Amino acid sequence: MNDFLQAFTKMPQRFANAATYTEAYLATSLFASAAGPNILLYGAPIADPAGGAVTNLGQLALTIQNVEATLALMAQQQNQDGQPLGIRGVHLVVPPALETTGRAIITSVLKQWTEVGAGAGIPVPTVNVLPQMGLQLHVNPLLPVIDTSGNVDTTWYMFASLDQGVACEMDYLLGHETPEICMKASDKVSVTGAPLSPFSGDFATDNIFYRVRIVCGGTQLDPRMTYAQVG
Repeated sequence: MNDFLQAFTKMPQRFANAATYTEAYLATSLFASAAGPNILLYGAPIADPAGGAVTNLGQLALTIQNVEATLALMAQQQNQDGQPLGIRGVHLVVPPALETTGRAIITSVLKQWTEVGAGAGIPVPTVNVLPQMGLQLHVNPLLPVIDTSGNVDTTWYMFASLDQGVACEMDYLLGHETPEICMKASDKVSVTGAPLSPFSGDFATDNIFYRVRIVCGGTQLDPRMTYAQVG
């Protein structure tokens, strides 16, 4: 009754936050594992469920040049007939340790080139075109939680746009797309026989019971739609 801090009324929101965390953890676990990139989705090469072998795992550090190289590698992925798919990588996923590097790469207007050795200079483009390609940065704070390897702070991922294909997917049971939060009805009645509020709690202990349920699952689909670089 004296819940001036609203500890009980805030409980449903805390349960909803817990469900959101569970969703994020499950989604991240589809492409990351304790040892690094999930072996069910990444390899050099990895068996494609549709047949053939796909190479989508490298050891490049996160730099402008290596992002460009990874985009080129994704574009060269082939279908079963050996034809390039021209996949456009647009989602750059990084751990918190690489956030500033990732933001600098996709927002910088110019590139800086350093010439090594003597001789005539070679004209090179200085404009960073990555911001024009619609590249989006996603900082995933759960990567250091799931990936406990020594390379977690240098590992980054690239995913294709969803209109081209899906690397992995998480979904919900039909009709249960949102977390279900409920309270246990009080098993107490007043001396007049009238039912009491759920906040009256359990008859024996006055405890108030909450429950949250989320029905979801996920799986890996097409390894050609993503690329991981351990760095």
